[in-house]
Amino acid sequence: MLNQLGKIGTGTAVGAVTALLGLQWRNPLNVLIGIGAMVPGPQAGALTTAGAVLSGIHLLSLDPKVEEFPSQTFGPGAAIGSCRVTVENPKNAGELRPVTVQGSLDEVTAKVEDWIKGDAMGRTALLRKEENVQGASGKPANYLHSRHVSLVFSFADDVFIRITDQGGNKCLVEYQGQLRFGGGDLGVNAARAKRMYDAISA
Repeated sequence: MLNQLGKIGTGTAVGAVTALLGLQWRNPLNVLIGIGAMVPGPQAGALTTAGAVLSGIHLLSLDPKVEEFPSQTFGPGAAIGSCRVTVENPKNAGELRPVTVQGSLDEVTAKVEDWIKGDAMGRTALLRKEENVQGASGKPANYLHSRHVSLVFSFADDVFIRITDQGGNKCLVEYQGQLRFGGGDLGVNAARAKRMYDAISA
């Protein structure tokens, strides 16, 4: 009996943490797993284990403080778990190139922010916004850093975007996306870059 209560207690605690972290990162699947782990029954053990793994991934995936647009990819996923679509040091970009978008620096930045809010069904967060920084060729620029979270495992990717005023009501938009964990991203960051460019160029 006490052993059973201990199992229920662990499942409830892990489930509650998983559900709360899922709410924080706007991940409905994690919320459901957390709730399922709290309900006694044959599913509780497996869902408690899944919840513990997901919570661990979340808690170990702290938001880094990156104060300016990176000069290259970095971290454990730098080799193949990243995509850098830039004028200098592009990486894993395939045929993608930085895009020039019609509009003022503020207008194009607003378009990128709207895309961030809507990407990954809202499982995103704008972590940093720096205005009037130095961009490509020393021109005025804005810098954005956002977190994008996968649906199933809550893996967090960092996305860094630099919007540089090119003059003539045009801006150059550079992108860098990378994993926080793991070695490969199965092309997720390159696909995200394409989605962003399609959205802000429409």
